[in-house]
Amino acid sequence: MTIYEQTYGCCHPYVGAAYNNLGGLFIQTGQYEQAQSYLIHALIIARQNQHMELLWHVQDSFRELFSSQKQLKTAIFFGKQAVETIETIKSKNVHLDRSLAQSLLTSKSSVFKNLSELLVDSGRLDEAQHILNLMKIDEYEDFMKTSHHRGGHGSIQLFTAEEKKIREPSIEIFNNIAAIDRKRTQAQKELQQSDDQLRAVKKMVHSIFG
Repeated sequence: MTIYEQTYGCCHPYVGAAYNNLGGLFIQTGQYEQAQSYLIHALIIARQNQHMELLWHVQDSFRELFSSQKQLKTAIFFGKQAVETIETIKSKNVHLDRSLAQSLLTSKSSVFKNLSELLVDSGRLDEAQHILNLMKIDEYEDFMKTSHHRGGHGSIQLFTAEEKKIREPSIEIFNNIAAIDRKRTQAQKELQQSDDQLRAVKKMVHSIFG
């Protein structure tokens, strides 16, 4: 991680992707607390950069994290967030032809399938069917038509009333964390610049006075 951060900066999406990958490895080994720590870092970076591709990957990793711990309600919540992010990406690709649209859906199909399985396991069959329908190309084209008529903003109901109550506060919390992290990063940069300037002055003094 140190090499990535030194190369790209601590808040670069590549660093976020690396955190997400490490989180996935720790999930596989059952080290859930460590996995969650890495995924939180990844989520902050994704939101800070508004990087939608990274964001849905991280949200799906959280789905896997909580699913592995049999916390199905929380896992479903994060799985739905991943689907919502993908739907946002879809809404920005209104003019894709049918083959490219199908490719877009196929590349992310595991997110929909994994979420639908959790919903089935929880007895929420109607929701599971709704999620599976979103993978169908005809459903995608209907979504695109709706999105086009609304100026690029499709509308889809994913969250239950209970989930909606925690969705907005959770987004606000992570946005606030991201804002704080941006300030921390800027402060670190300014401190580094001050250190560099101090070293330069010391070097100059040493060259003059020996």
